Amino acid sequence: MTNRSAVQALLPVRYAESLTRCHLYWIPAARFPLPSADRIWILELLRMLAAFQQQQSRPGPEVFIRQDTVLQNFVQPFMDDVLELRPLLGFPRQPGQTLKRTATEADIEDFRNGKQFVLEEWFDYYCYWLLGGDRQATLQKYFGAGGMSVVWLKDAGPPPAQTKIPKFLANHPDMKPVLQRFPLQAQLQAAAALRHPFLKKSFEYFGQGLSTLKMMENIPFILPVLTSSQFFSLPEDYLKHLFELFEVYITESPADGGVILASSTDLTEPLAAIVAQLQQAGLLPRHSRD
Repeated sequence: MTNRSAVQALLPVRYAESLTRCHLYWIPAARFPLPSADRIWILELLRMLAAFQQQQSRPGPEVFIRQDTVLQNFVQPFMDDVLELRPLLGFPRQPGQTLKRTATEADIEDFRNGKQFVLEEWFDYYCYWLLGGDRQATLQKYFGAGGMSVVWLKDAGPPPAQTKIPKFLANHPDMKPVLQRFPLQAQLQAAAALRHPFLKKSFEYFGQGLSTLKMMENIPFILPVLTSSQFFSLPEDYLKHLFELFEVYITESPADGGVILASSTDLTEPLAAIVAQLQQAGLLPRHSRD
């Protein structure tokens, strides 16, 4: 059972004490995009949580961003960073979500006759698993617009291949800038992610009704997109599968007015310790301490 004093010490982070199927936390935010004060303390909380997870020898985190978030907020920065970030395209899916229907000849004729075309009614946005780049630097740049997820995968995945570049090639004046821009080990780590069991299992667990569709043939993974209320209402098997894949699941949730954090293990005490450090450093916004 979670320590009651630790739950109180979590504030302003809230813990769902009535939920027994997992450990669910809500990190409040005034709005999305996040105001500067909220963004600073939430990013610092995530940084300190990542340090705690590393102490527990848990690999990660892995960072995902929704395509609509990129298109609405980060088109140019994302294009500038794309070679370093090495995004892998996937599909973000809410439980039971179906794909938008394809326009028929009758629909097209309606548009020709002046019916308003609303992109969101016809287009399914995708998401990206950001396989490259420094995770904390990526969060600093892209977190806070409302469409980012941060997870710790339970399975570390296959190790990257071990390959050395011959000295004469590594020191060649034409190769040096290329290897500095695209370090070999980072490329090998990204390649290893393509063999990660998360890809296949995510489709098996969360891709019901999608795997046979033509447009999903080249989509390697499904990213579950959840709100806080769904942790109470989803079937037991769904959450079981969620925590077979993820040790910790964090997502920005405009519908919840903040960030939700779900874990298969109790993180109340380490999170309370992090909040205490944030309070001591004066990083929590005034309204959060009231």
